[in-house]
Amino acid sequence: KLLHYKENQKLFTSTGTRQGKRNAELSPQEVLAVCALPADAQALLDGALRNGDFSQRAASGILKLSRTLADMVQSAAIRPEHVTEAISLRADCGPLSLFSSV
Repeated sequence: KLLHYKENQKLFTSTGTRQGKRNAELSPQEVLAVCALPADAQALLDGALRNGDFSQRAASGILKLSRTLADMVQSAAIRPEHVTEAISLRADCGPLSLFSSV
């Protein structure tokens, strides 16, 4: 069952396991604490970084998105499939350029 953001917020605020904010708003220190990866999921992210596909900043976004995907299916842990989907979604949006003309 997928949860709406407000339901997730209530769940995590009431259990005290989160900071009471959206994953996108997590500080770098909070990302390390809240978005810890098991070894198999970490290997997937490391592989994407090693290939030069993503910057360290993009990796932080992938971690946050992975946490969101896990939250949507009420998973306490980020699983490899969450990381794979987050990498795919990030790759699909391509390079982000604030200064390109459209």
